[in-house]
Amino acid sequence: MSGLSRLRRVTDLFVEGTELYLGQDDRNEPVVIWVNKLNSFEVEESRRDGVSARGLRLLELEKEDSPERQALVNQLTRWDDEALARARVDQMSDELYLGVVNDLEADEDWAEKIGILRRMPELLKDEAAPDDDPRRQQVDGLNGEYLETLRDRLGKAQDQKLREFGKQDREQLVEDFMEAWRNRLSLDEFMQEKRRTELYAAMRDCKGVELPAQTEGGNVRWDHSGCDHTQRLLGSRAEVANLPEGVIQKVMDVMDGVTVPQRESGNSAAPASSSAPSEQSSVAEDSTVSIPTVTLPDAPTT
Repeated sequence: MSGLSRLRRVTDLFVEGTELYLGQDDRNEPVVIWVNKLNSFEVEESRRDGVSARGLRLLELEKEDSPERQALVNQLTRWDDEALARARVDQMSDELYLGVVNDLEADEDWAEKIGILRRMPELLKDEAAPDDDPRRQQVDGLNGEYLETLRDRLGKAQDQKLREFGKQDREQLVEDFMEAWRNRLSLDEFMQEKRRTELYAAMRDCKGVELPAQTEGGNVRWDHSGCDHTQRLLGSRAEVANLPEGVIQKVMDVMDGVTVPQRESGNSAAPASSSAPSEQSSVAEDSTVSIPTVTLPDAPTT
């Protein structure tokens, strides 16, 4: 047996992934692809692609004649000091929200309650507890109390920041706003390019055969005896952009499912920035700036 053959046998033992059923084609045949777990080299390559794209985006946004930069400057000149301070607070929505969540986590009065909110829904589900189970009402009431406390503390944190920015020098405030704006857009570029490489690497050709008569927990099983899942489905990274949005989202969901450690670590692979709220939008062509708002979760489930 050649060294290449032995290497393939060893590699096959450690390949992880899962099939993704996308539906039926026009011949009523199942369309299924394999979503492979990325190895360490693919993870690093994806990160490097993201870093490179982010660097180019930063350079573009720093140009004085950049249309996006000019649009933002024009918008800022139309804001008075109060509007600018409020925009800066809104720009920090994610940062302020996470700070309040962390404060609640460290609050002795809330630590046990948050533990209940995290565990009880799953326990009730495991027990197949009925909808009218008193414990469900208790959890719902506690969840409402949590959200109310979260809103109250978040409002106070925003008010505090608004007072601080109201006293800050306008020139410094503008500089900080533009720096956060650049970081946000460049971080978006990082994530987009990183995801492009990840999708290209993860999507593999699959010849799986559906076995509808064999189920485990109601899920259809697939016979992959005719597959090796080594051939990439796409010819290049550029082809990712041609995929339907629905397919991209489904593959991303599966990728997150087979790469749990990365998902749990959030954006730890993303380059650090001085300020990077996750929902800050780019400046539109009509020279308006979209300012994000925070959407509160139903329960502290993570």
